[in-house]
Amino acid sequence: MGAEDEVSREAARAILSDLTLQHIYDHPLTNDRGEIDDIMRVNYDIDLSIFNDMAMMTRPFVRSIT
Repeated sequence: MGAEDEVSREAARAILSDLTLQHIYDHPLTNDRGEIDDIMRVNYDIDLSIFNDMAMMTRPFVRSIT
């Protein structure tokens, strides 16, 4: 998956930067058949008690504190 040009790439970044980690977790990327691929599935093998503490954070916020 990739943007066709720089304008599209920046528009996607702007949209994604506002999404919480919970939203991304609840709405995973899927393939053309609507299935979660093996790479994405690995991201779901997490400690949910720790994730719950971070769920309302956005990706840019997480990057800023790490």
